[in-house]
Amino acid sequence: MKKTVKILLIFLFLFSIIFVYAVSNINLSDIRETVKTPEEYLLIPSGRYIKILSLGEEELLGDYILSRALTYYGKHYFERGYPYKNLYDFFNGVSDIDNFNKQAYMMGARLLSDRYPHKGNKILRKGMRFLPNSWKLPELAGFIYYHNIRDKYLAAKYYEIASQKPFRPPFVPSLSSKFYAEGGDLEDAIKVLYSFYSTTKDKRLKKSFKRDIENLNAELTLRKGWKTGKVVKVVDGDSMFIRTETGKKVEVRIIGINAFELHGTDEKKLTFGWMGKEFAYYNLMNKKVHYNLGGDRYDRYGRMLIYLWYDNNKLYNYEIVKRGFAKAFLRYDFNKIIKRKIKEAEKIAKINKRGLWGFDIIPPIKKLSYIYDAVGDLVRVEFKVYNVHWGRKNIYINSSRDYRHSFKLVIPRWAENRFSPPLSSLRNRRIEVIGFVSEYRGVPEIRVYENIQIKVLR
Repeated sequence: MKKTVKILLIFLFLFSIIFVYAVSNINLSDIRETVKTPEEYLLIPSGRYIKILSLGEEELLGDYILSRALTYYGKHYFERGYPYKNLYDFFNGVSDIDNFNKQAYMMGARLLSDRYPHKGNKILRKGMRFLPNSWKLPELAGFIYYHNIRDKYLAAKYYEIASQKPFRPPFVPSLSSKFYAEGGDLEDAIKVLYSFYSTTKDKRLKKSFKRDIENLNAELTLRKGWKTGKVVKVVDGDSMFIRTETGKKVEVRIIGINAFELHGTDEKKLTFGWMGKEFAYYNLMNKKVHYNLGGDRYDRYGRMLIYLWYDNNKLYNYEIVKRGFAKAFLRYDFNKIIKRKIKEAEKIAKINKRGLWGFDIIPPIKKLSYIYDAVGDLVRVEFKVYNVHWGRKNIYINSSRDYRHSFKLVIPRWAENRFSPPLSSLRNRRIEVIGFVSEYRGVPEIRVYENIQIKVLR
């Protein structure tokens, strides 16, 4: 009976807050223009003040407001671009009322991470103060820093914090080391792995950590001798020209990979030859890179054989194979650790059906707004052709009247005769295209070279 009375008092208290605030904010002159929704009034007072008047039922009140927060989020889920201005206040209020509500911290951070990632991590840092032994809170913070904020160093730091918590799974220290390495800090990556290698009693983990330490040490040794240059011309996925620090222009060949050629009669191989070139062009052209000579230093064509790093020290030899735009080519002798990495990259590409390993099973994107999230990757996309425009060098298949700011296909004029039906017949037709998504002046586009890349649907 006493519990029922408490619950009724809590609900009466909440209702009075909403009512008083609503009445005090009524402006009769513009009431029709500024009608507010109930959720905008729910957490006006601080959760700390509500906690004082919760009559000892913090968990019950916290769960009620948490359910309101989820209702608020779900109600507007399908409203594209909805700002969710009150979402942080909901979850901050819940955690004020019930400091140990782990789900409030986790759900709040996840829902905030897409639009307000820094606020999501603010919620998590608050949770870490009250739940210092939880590995999930710092792990999620690291995930948000990596995927949403794109700060690899802080991602690694938070994964390292999670690694020191009880009951954390083995992947946590490995990811901490991985993110340090991706951010270019190999010394910290090795230090993290070595600390766990020294303390773990699990033989399987010990073997895995030892292998990763060997890989990182080998790459660190290579990096200490690297040179800096700028890619000035891309020939294909494994060949390009670099201008060295001395100003000399040299042709290079990437060690351990084999991209498809740009000549022949096999349309699928030709398509992936172009995709490999597109991947290289998008990631390397006119950009500063680091390289180191390896293998026999030069091939029979006089090209310099190199390991190449780009974009925060990603190993190009590894990345292009992992994305499925080239195959591993391990016939000749070169650095055994890099060789092992490239072999692993091909295994990852096959398992995940990336690039050439999943060409026929890529699910289509049917809403063009999603194409912005696919820049730098291979996709299959459906859209209705607005018009076909012949330029001086290229043919443009536009998806809307606003061709300057909307997705389009770009086809070189020299490739026009490869397509059947003729490109001119595609106007107002719905088509499916497969290709590598790049950007031009902030607008996504796919360059198309082979007939196999376009399919007319209706």
